[in-house]
Amino acid sequence: MAEEFNPKNIERITDSARESVTIIDKMVESIKAFNKQSSSGARIGATTVKEFNKVLKLSSDINKEAAKLATTKNHAFKLSEKIAVLNKQKEDFEKRSNDMAAKAATSYGDSKTQFEQSARHLANMAREAGIVKDNYEALRIEAANLDKSTKFFTGASKFMNSIPGLKAFSGPFDKAAESAKQALIDGKSSSEAMAIGLEKFNVSIGKMILAFAVKSLFTANQQITDIGKSTESSAESAYDFRMQMSLAAASSNDLRVNSETLLKANKALNDELGLAVQYDVERLIPLAKILDAQVLTTAQAAKYNQLANNTGQTVQETLKGSEAAVNAVNNELGTRVSLKGVMEATATTSGQIKAQLGGSSEAISRAVVTAKALGFELEQVANIGKQLLNFEESIGAELEAELLTGKQLNLEKARLAALTGDYETLTKEINANVGSFSEFSNMNVLQQDAIAKAVGMTSDSLSETLLKQGDMKAMMAEAVATGDTQTIQQLEQLSNQEKFAKAVDKVKNMFVDLMAVISPITHVVGFIADMFSSIPGMIALMAMGLVRVLPLLKRAKLQSMTGAVSSIFKAAFSAGPILGTLIVGGALGALYAAVSKARSMDDGTISPEGLVVKSPKGTINLNKDDSIIAGTNLGGGGNTQPAPMTPIIVKSVTQFDSFAANNPAASDGRFRSYGNHETSFV
Repeated sequence: MAEEFNPKNIERITDSARESVTIIDKMVESIKAFNKQSSSGARIGATTVKEFNKVLKLSSDINKEAAKLATTKNHAFKLSEKIAVLNKQKEDFEKRSNDMAAKAATSYGDSKTQFEQSARHLANMAREAGIVKDNYEALRIEAANLDKSTKFFTGASKFMNSIPGLKAFSGPFDKAAESAKQALIDGKSSSEAMAIGLEKFNVSIGKMILAFAVKSLFTANQQITDIGKSTESSAESAYDFRMQMSLAAASSNDLRVNSETLLKANKALNDELGLAVQYDVERLIPLAKILDAQVLTTAQAAKYNQLANNTGQTVQETLKGSEAAVNAVNNELGTRVSLKGVMEATATTSGQIKAQLGGSSEAISRAVVTAKALGFELEQVANIGKQLLNFEESIGAELEAELLTGKQLNLEKARLAALTGDYETLTKEINANVGSFSEFSNMNVLQQDAIAKAVGMTSDSLSETLLKQGDMKAMMAEAVATGDTQTIQQLEQLSNQEKFAKAVDKVKNMFVDLMAVISPITHVVGFIADMFSSIPGMIALMAMGLVRVLPLLKRAKLQSMTGAVSSIFKAAFSAGPILGTLIVGGALGALYAAVSKARSMDDGTISPEGLVVKSPKGTINLNKDDSIIAGTNLGGGGNTQPAPMTPIIVKSVTQFDSFAANNPAASDGRFRSYGNHETSFV
């Protein structure tokens, strides 16, 4: 394979292809003539002739393939597919040729001659198919060399295209690659081609950045508008809040924190709580992070926000309280209850439990993780506590269980814990009194029912709880140590791919942040739109349309109706949809008025000065006061003396226009005439 692309090789390949086209075309004609003269057994089948024509077409197409070298992506691979087709055809022709040669060997006379000739035709076509294949192979090599020479641009394009959020940037690199390839095809050196590609890239990327800047500008403006709507605030207040989000995003070292995620968190909280508030940055940052990482749902994040408000803590402190509780209880009980699961349960805990625990995220999370570690759910523990506070029944059930099982139960601490809302102690006391799943499974049905009733449960629910507890202990004994603590930061961690995508998002949002600073200039566009939606603005638009159409009206006096209307619509389409509609409407109305008031006549036209009478001898202007024209011979040539006077007869014709007479707007129309006679106010 050649190391560098050589444009002269393309000329050589295309010249060879042209020769092949001529040869194959003649061969196809020769084979068709041969088939007409040969017996059926020696003829080359119609299917094979079609294959000959395919080879002919591929040979003809090689010029087109060469012309597409600069613009077609993965051209070398696509050429390889055609090479495979040609190679198969070559092998098929060779096989057919061998078959015909074999038949010739066992034949005699004319049949032998025909089989031999058929074999030669097929062998020749196989040879030509091989030549066309070689041409495509040579072109494939040049395409590969061309790609290799411009791999900087093509590689950059593929890289950009593979990254979410950066696909748009692959386009300028593709354009640069095309320009560099074309330069090489035109005979430029590698350094010259690189320079041409870079120049094209600069132009393309400049246009794209400009378009991106405009898009970012209007994105920022839309965000400010949305803030104003969702928080029911003024444009100035929304702008100030948007600037706060930009500053917070710029100062944050977290990839999950950008102006977009902060604004989403603000909107999510408002939607969940039914408020219209601009939250402070200190509150939004931790919420934006856990929402973006999908650690909590919007509803659950809003609950943590409520806990923070009611305990006078920040949202970050409230979240850290749950984290501390989970790690403390796991260390105490030797378990590893999921921090995420505890946070979700903490957020959804019922109101009374929250009240009993003082609304503290740490206290609630401790109760949740203790219950889970011992096989319970916190809501289940709370229901058990209510059963234990039915003192008469609870004490009776306790005595009955002791009598049937022979166990000494002590549920006094459990009742006290239930009364004071100490759910962590309540869970531990229940667990201490019921024993293990092994003990419970060795009891008879009456004993199981009695012990379950004593602790405010059913035998089924107690059995499931003890089974879950035993399973958890077994798994913890076999589990590989993964670290002593769990952190929210671990839940928010990003993969390398996510980091890159988030970094791209942060850069894009910083660009929008920059445009947000100058977003008030978009009010100019809004002002123009508002102006044209008003009555004065509509009048201005119509005036602009009439200015555009006045020249056309002058032409309408001289052109036919069809030509004038055609010109009007042509102008309208070039003016755009809004202005064009006004042009058409205003122009057609004005055109009708012009045609009806200034009708073209065989012997003259109306002008502001009067009637212009045309004749082969000259032109005479008649003002409105003239009634009879006494003419002279105007064609006197160079004679200064007036020629004998020739009378000119002027016929006075009153032309009746039924449409104008019936037009309500006409001053002398029938509608106005009837009104004059029938209305008492006239």
